Amino acid sequence: MKPIEQLTYQGQVRRLRQIALRALHDAGVDFERLTLIFHGENTTFRAHHPGGDHLVRVHRPGIQNRRTIASELELLRALRTQTDLIVPEPVTGVNAFDAPGVGRRNVVIFRWIDGRFSHSFTPAEMERLGTFAARLHLFAEQFSTSDRFDRHFLHIEGLCGETMGGNLAMWPDESRELVHEVVERAADVFDELGRATDVWGIIHADLHHRNRLVCRGGELAAIDFDDCGFGHYLYDIAVMLGFPRHRFPDRYPALFDAYVRGYRSQRPLSDEHLALLPAFFAMRCVAITTWVLGRAADNPYFAERAPGELERSLAYLTELAALDW
Repeated sequence: MKPIEQLTYQGQVRRLRQIALRALHDAGVDFERLTLIFHGENTTFRAHHPGGDHLVRVHRPGIQNRRTIASELELLRALRTQTDLIVPEPVTGVNAFDAPGVGRRNVVIFRWIDGRFSHSFTPAEMERLGTFAARLHLFAEQFSTSDRFDRHFLHIEGLCGETMGGNLAMWPDESRELVHEVVERAADVFDELGRATDVWGIIHADLHHRNRLVCRGGELAAIDFDDCGFGHYLYDIAVMLGFPRHRFPDRYPALFDAYVRGYRSQRPLSDEHLALLPAFFAMRCVAITTWVLGRAADNPYFAERAPGELERSLAYLTELAALDW
């Protein structure tokens, strides 16, 4: 039997589906059919049932472990009990199952959240997003963890590889000088900003438009807290503002202003801190590209995506390096 890393995308999904089926059976969750959502960092499936759907997340080994996943669930439970923000509801703890040719994988089952992906990028939606983000950060300022709470630190070292499953050596030789220059400059910004509770805390760290839902009534929901960890709130903000900065340059000033207006309606955000965002845009770019390059070795989807990602990232880092930050 071939190792799972040598299979096609669909071949990998077929094997991981067996893990999801075992998890559902073990939890006693009724379902009529199981459909793939995405096979990326983790592999997620939707278990359909008239009485209510569930999401099954099968973890890739290497980044998270049983303890860090349990800590994510601790965070979600605290958000659900201490705020009215819409976030996933775990219906199981962390369990592990195996299947032939796969090995043992950690699995969590969540209750399904109905909604549509949030990607219209209107000023109204960006203002709502800014409000949501500020409320997450207000929660983070007072979040009290248990003694067993264990999540990654999203500092420079973590974003360059420790938490991304790769390292800067994966970047092509001709790109290294630019990447190292940007990382060194960002490190100075991160160090100067420090880690006081008003700038640093537990963050989602991946709240892009495919990890947000618009629910009935227009309320936002944040999903997929798998990357959550301790980091600067500005990194969270850079993730949310990075995509519209790329995709809608003409409309971006209005979208940026709307987001800031929403954020400031709940929590202070100074112009001085906003001026530091290029450093966080840069580190988000480095982190995502490092992750894609690392995953290209074991997932056909990322192997196909890597060349284009690298080209776009180098152009973006060149643009950011020319700015004064």
